[in-house]
Amino acid sequence: MFIVRVPLHNVRITVQSSLSVKVHRIYFDRREEPDRGELDIPWFLFPDDRIDQVDAGRTGTFWRVFRTDESTKSGDHRGSIRVDVEGKPSTILELVVCVRPITLPRPNIAFGMFHPPRLPEHLRGETYDRMYFEDMVAHGMTTCTVAPGQLAEFTENTERREG
Repeated sequence: MFIVRVPLHNVRITVQSSLSVKVHRIYFDRREEPDRGELDIPWFLFPDDRIDQVDAGRTGTFWRVFRTDESTKSGDHRGSIRVDVEGKPSTILELVVCVRPITLPRPNIAFGMFHPPRLPEHLRGETYDRMYFEDMVAHGMTTCTVAPGQLAEFTENTERREG
């Protein structure tokens, strides 16, 4: 995460690692909060290694997800993160990911999250729904709750909540 003093354009990160890695960025939902003013609330992640613009005084956040499996050796895995910003020289950051010699069991209880369908129009649809649910499965979530009041966009008959 970084907070900038001047606007930045076309911010991109590239991760070099022996581990499997996916880069995401955080989508912020701007809200007006009583007594606090306008806030950018982290809302969800989506796969993207680039941010079009980060305004002065705002935050730009990338999230890296590293995957391991049974064949991954425990210990430190070294790599780098390259940060590119339009009109500026690249910055290279050292990366060390420590893989622990444990395997977490799959949850055997209901473990889930609230999945709000209140997403920007360009991040809705079958492709994105599949990505969201596949990510939930990959993180051991076994249930998902969608608020009944928000089912309207998934149903043709909002009176009877069917569809």
